[in-house]
Amino acid sequence: MSRALTTIDDAAAWLAALPDTPARIVPVLKERFGLTAKQACEAIALARTGKLPASATGQETPK
Repeated sequence: MSRALTTIDDAAAWLAALPDTPARIVPVLKERFGLTAKQACEAIALARTGKLPASATGQETPK
């Protein structure tokens, strides 16, 4: 997995764990995770759908 995808997944997991979404979340994600605007939007979409990879949520994948 590329570093960019891992960072997007990390940002999505962080965002999904928040009780409330901060206002102006795209600039927050850009600053906190070093994402581009497009990557921040991808992280937001992942967080909203709940389709986070197990690695981003700290869960182990089944063997």
